[in-house]
Amino acid sequence: MLVNLDTGELIDNGGGYQNDEYSCDSITYSYCLPEGNYELVLEDLFGNGMHYPCQPEWESGSVYTILGNDTLTSAVGNWGDDEILPFYVGPPPVECPPLGDCPWDIDGDGIVAVSDIIVILQNFGLFYDCSPMDFDQDGVIGVSDLLDAISVFGLSCSTGQLSPEGEFELFLKEENNGEVVNTTLYNIMGQEVKETDYLSTGIYVIVQEWMIPDVGTIITKKKIIKE
Repeated sequence: MLVNLDTGELIDNGGGYQNDEYSCDSITYSYCLPEGNYELVLEDLFGNGMHYPCQPEWESGSVYTILGNDTLTSAVGNWGDDEILPFYVGPPPVECPPLGDCPWDIDGDGIVAVSDIIVILQNFGLFYDCSPMDFDQDGVIGVSDLLDAISVFGLSCSTGQLSPEGEFELFLKEENNGEVVNTTLYNIMGQEVKETDYLSTGIYVIVQEWMIPDVGTIITKKKIIKE
């Protein structure tokens, strides 16, 4: 018996197949089904399903629901008095292109920084097919994607290495006589935090503007975690 679960329509009452002589014949039923949810209900008079070995492999019988080249459901061998095979008919699943080597660099500036985290937060909770921000490709930009990006915060896409905490700032100061001329603190939402503001538990980013003799201005960013 074949039923459309969405409409309740009985498409086939299943009365057309008889195999009284226990032969190993096969039969195919074809249907043109609209998109939706269906159930194929199997019933067996003797209570042993399709348990009857057939030559040459001596395998038990089987029932399959097939869409194109894809097998949707199956019942093989002894499934008792009855078996229900639910299946869905619809468009083929979307195949997403593989993510790049540095997918967390959303803005393409070569480093995973606060600007990339902000874009993820702006799209947080939204459902997308094949979004470049859906790193686990589960169809939604969620917590796991955000944590994935935070885990590689400061990653240089060209070298594949995380910037050691404070190493670059030390290089600017001691090797290039650099001087910090401006420091700004931001929260994870990209909002500026004043020195007088209370810092709650969370992730913050310190942005420093350096003046380097004979070079000019260089901007550095450093992540801090307030526990």
